[in-house]
Amino acid sequence: MIWKLGKLEALMVVFLCLLFFSTLHSIKISWVGEGTEHQGLLIMLSYIVLFSLASRLNSVHLERLNKVIIISSFFASFYSVIQYYHLSVLPQDSVYKLLFGQRTYSFFDNPDYFGSYLVMVIPLTITNYFLSQERKWKVLSFFILCFQFLSLIESQTRSAWLGIVISITIILVWVAWNRREIWKKLIFVIISACLIFIISNLFSDQGYFSRALTIANDVHKILTNKDASSVGASRWDIWQISLPLISNHLWLGNGPNTFEQVFYSQDSKIIKNYLDTGEIYDENNDYLQIAFTMGVPALLIYLFILSIIVFRGISQVKQLDIDQQLFSIGLLAAIIGYLVQAFFNISVVSVAPYFWLISGLFVNKNRLQD
Repeated sequence: MIWKLGKLEALMVVFLCLLFFSTLHSIKISWVGEGTEHQGLLIMLSYIVLFSLASRLNSVHLERLNKVIIISSFFASFYSVIQYYHLSVLPQDSVYKLLFGQRTYSFFDNPDYFGSYLVMVIPLTITNYFLSQERKWKVLSFFILCFQFLSLIESQTRSAWLGIVISITIILVWVAWNRREIWKKLIFVIISACLIFIISNLFSDQGYFSRALTIANDVHKILTNKDASSVGASRWDIWQISLPLISNHLWLGNGPNTFEQVFYSQDSKIIKNYLDTGEIYDENNDYLQIAFTMGVPALLIYLFILSIIVFRGISQVKQLDIDQQLFSIGLLAAIIGYLVQAFFNISVVSVAPYFWLISGLFVNKNRLQD
């Protein structure tokens, strides 16, 4: 019975039911979503199907899919580097260049979306580089990894920078504890990433280093409550305004993809200041977005699903051989990195499928039978 519904998938069905009733209750019914921020019922259903498929793949197909994700990431990373040097060829690039300046976004229409994608593919590439037996694949993995690091830096997505630091720390701790024979490879990867950052920073007139410092500055502003409204490109303001609004529709939210309609209907001096300057802000926290648009019960079920995925995957790691464990640690690092950056970005249709595929691979039980 390959399609027997498991406990985790049963929870996902409950989440879909809540999303269905939230959609019916919505101030603007949308089954798919709009723009790039699709969070409609049909899109969420497709994510769960992807998760179910990935969690049932045999080990051979699992490894092939992992390699496809890594190799395809090279094209996205390479194109972002082309964008940085004004050699891009896609028609929409000229439009987005006006919005994002020197920040690169590859095929993702937004540097933040691109950064959240890179947070997932970089840990996969690192662990595949460690596991590569053939010299050609090892060289190719490292080559792709260098482009990924460069494009991550040029995207200037601070949430992704934070997420990748945490991801690499997870890999570092596991390697130091379990695989000391590949310690040199990890140090080589970290040094390479640092060199890429230093050289890129020199060519940007210290711009990247200054942007990295703003992470610490934002933390200081929050702790001291001094000029906190500017934290995270005004995310702090958005969170402060949207959080109280959740109580207005606690159980079913305002409906998927309705953040703008509700947020900008509020009588707030802060919002009016945004509108006066011509700036339009979306929700920039995936967890608040779910509570705001789908309701608090949906958020709790979503968090429960994520917790089960993480803890079930970790429990399976102990039953795998040492190479498979390293592969799983790469998947775990990708998942944790994505969940960290999700505090500052929302789920989008160009990135979320990768997250659910990787989550499915992480809890895949077929490797236990090999």
